[in-house]
Amino acid sequence: MSAQPTHGADGAVEFDPNQRLPGPWSAVVVLLLAPLGLTAGQVSETAALIVAAAFVAGFLVIVSHAALLDGPPQPAAPPEPGPAPMPEVRPEPDRRVPVKSYNCRICGKPLTREESKWAGVGTTCITRYGPRPLYRPNPDYDRWVAEMAEARVAQAAAEAERKAAYQHALEQHAVRLEEWEAERWTAEAHARRVRRRRTTAYGIPSLAWALTALLGLVV
Repeated sequence: MSAQPTHGADGAVEFDPNQRLPGPWSAVVVLLLAPLGLTAGQVSETAALIVAAAFVAGFLVIVSHAALLDGPPQPAAPPEPGPAPMPEVRPEPDRRVPVKSYNCRICGKPLTREESKWAGVGTTCITRYGPRPLYRPNPDYDRWVAEMAEARVAQAAAEAERKAAYQHALEQHAVRLEEWEAERWTAEAHARRVRRRRTTAYGIPSLAWALTALLGLVV
């Protein structure tokens, strides 16, 4: 731990000779705060806060100026959109549905049993020829086909809209690139780069000083 300053009889800041003296930058900060009439603990805490604030301020200055690099305009050109999703459509129904037969499809005799009507043959013919169910087209399947056609039309319209928006974004990005190319060589852009280099040049030493002082106070 660094030496803790104390106030002598005359109010001057003193350090215990048996303790390690703080770093030079820390000592400067402590001595500058001594005339405020603070106690030794208050001087040390206030100095630490000032150094920490200077460290954060220097860091923010460097980061903010690093973000002002004369790079291409952002955001960059958008990625090419993929296919538009298909609108949700219910599952495909059966194309045909079974219907009852009231006469045997083999011998023509009337059918009385319910299972024989669905099988299409009587109990005698089914043992020799097997079931012969009767089917008819499913009207619900035709409705599903129409729904699928509408969904594909909606998907195609959505894809056309997305491609148009993408093309418009590309054109806008090309305009921003041209404006950036024209502006980066102006006198104003050159002056901005000079100011940024100067500020960064001053900010890095200030940041190093603040870090050194902070380490001198806490180590």
